[in-house]
Amino acid sequence: MIAVEQKIITLLAEILSFSPEQMAEMDKDTNLLGEIPEFDSMAVVSVITGIEEMFEITIDDDDISADTFETVGSLVDYVEEKLEAKVKDSFENKLPEKITISGSV
Repeated sequence: MIAVEQKIITLLAEILSFSPEQMAEMDKDTNLLGEIPEFDSMAVVSVITGIEEMFEITIDDDDISADTFETVGSLVDYVEEKLEAKVKDSFENKLPEKITISGSV
């Protein structure tokens, strides 16, 4: 989803105080952890909070790993998985537990 990628890039650029030029250079292949000096533990916490608020999802402590924050793409993939799970859970919660069909065919 391009929209998710663009929203995450915008969020990262805001948190890291990137210039418009730096933001324009970011894509799914942009390395984060260990490559961007500004991307420290405080930035990670800010990104997590921003993602939770922006996408109305909850990021569990167990999901926070170096792999998730390795690149923009890995972060986008994680958020897309959480969004898909949220939609699936929402859909399943709306289904009736039992469907009864009556009448003759």
